[in-house]
Amino acid sequence: MPADANLDTKPSLDTKPSLTLKRHFRATPQAVYAAWTNPEQIAHWSGPPHIESVEAEADARIGGSYRIFMRSKDGEEHDVRGVDRKVVPNEELVFT
Repeated sequence: MPADANLDTKPSLDTKPSLTLKRHFRATPQAVYAAWTNPEQIAHWSGPPHIESVEAEADARIGGSYRIFMRSKDGEEHDVRGVDRKVVPNEELVFT
């Protein structure tokens, strides 16, 4: 490796991590929106098969929040939560 090679592969402190997921479903926009915003539906589908969704909450509005509390069979707990940044019913959800 050349002596002047930059070995620092860390992102800049000014860079914010980002992840964009786009999927196409054989479902109506209303059904997909409900799956992401209705706590009963969130609890039904979220998490891998071996982890139970114990509690789910959702307040689908700008500034609202969501929370999914999951527990594995061996007792490991996962508390996932975030804030809604953009909410356009049946069209778009942007959240942390």
